[in-house]
Amino acid sequence: MANKSYLKAMYQQLCNEYIALLQSLSDGQINISPSSGGWSVGQVISHITKANQSSFLGAKGEVCSRDIGEKLAELELTFLDFDVKMKSPDFILPDLKTFSKVESIQKISKCFEALIDALDDSKMDEILNSPLGVLTKWEIANFMIFHSKRHLYQLKYKKIRGFNHGIPAYCRPLLLYKNASTNSAAKAKLSFPLVSEVSYSSVSKY
Repeated sequence: MANKSYLKAMYQQLCNEYIALLQSLSDGQINISPSSGGWSVGQVISHITKANQSSFLGAKGEVCSRDIGEKLAELELTFLDFDVKMKSPDFILPDLKTFSKVESIQKISKCFEALIDALDDSKMDEILNSPLGVLTKWEIANFMIFHSKRHLYQLKYKKIRGFNHGIPAYCRPLLLYKNASTNSAAKAKLSFPLVSEVSYSSVSKY
């Protein structure tokens, strides 16, 4: 069963974490690019808001004949492997501009609010052609969690660790996720259940 309450809770939690991070930074810090290269905080926010589009959840799809969560494990392991560098598709590259804290907070808030609002009418058992391939809406909805966690980890640990921000419990390195299914101590460190703990063998009709 597709757990929409879980998705809403995760979207809200991620939104809160991004806002808290942004509120603690100045406009200047938001626009600092890492010395090792890569995006500024403002550019990461721009990228997230382009990638996490609620329109996918409302798009017309075909009813899926397979397990609606068949590709979740692959997506989770891919996007939560923080040691692997990925290249963003051109259409979700961040804007090249100077960002303000207010603007970034507004954008990330609207992004997650739109995802939460789209869930009620979204049919999780429908399948779509997405930029990541043929996925169910349940898989797409969870991908947005994995993708957001990945960038939040980067912001809090790799890029701005000099600002003394802690790492969210649910953004631990991939090893924790690999071990959590069999290691109760590791599992206890997670703020939210792993997707593998959520039943998705069938889906409720909304």
